[in-house]
Amino acid sequence: MEYKAIDLGLPSGRLWADRNVGAEKETDYGLYFQWGDVVGYADASHSTWETCPGNGGNDIYNARSISAWDAENLKSGASMGYVTEILKPEADAATVNIGSKWRMPTNEDCVELLSNTNYEYAEINGVKGGKFINKNDSSKYIFLPFAGFASEGSFEGQGIVGFVWSSSVNSGSPANAYYVSAGESDYGVYTSRRFIALSVRGVC
Repeated sequence: MEYKAIDLGLPSGRLWADRNVGAEKETDYGLYFQWGDVVGYADASHSTWETCPGNGGNDIYNARSISAWDAENLKSGASMGYVTEILKPEADAATVNIGSKWRMPTNEDCVELLSNTNYEYAEINGVKGGKFINKNDSSKYIFLPFAGFASEGSFEGQGIVGFVWSSSVNSGSPANAYYVSAGESDYGVYTSRRFIALSVRGVC
């Protein structure tokens, strides 16, 4: 399954994959990943994973264990002049699942996407989602299906909102990581607890 790199006309030249990791086409939800997990799952009955601290239905921030996990699985990364902690390639779900040229977007990549594309709600073959469109060529876009998220054995928000993890930790609250959110009338970059399972999209 070959993922296509879409040119959205971003200042950095960054290209985004045409679909989520684990998806066969752009409208498929793909797999859901807790932040830092590289296996992913399509069935929400997989309610607890030990991939990173804070999983298992316990959203209490365990500073000691999360620091140990981070020391092994994170690296400092600079993008567009901003330095943060990002996932190493072996803990990056895009790199592991779709190839070494791909990686998860950093927080800065996500902000660049939202700041330099046109966004619109769309429905493709009955699947609701959001389009991020090249400002100079409307034929070039990525479609983010409203896959919702998985947490504690159930799906929430399917058909209502879509999410994509970044690889960046929230340095001010390191139990959280950044993600893109896209809905029918709004979109943005926010943070959430790492144990929540979201979609992953590759960039190169």
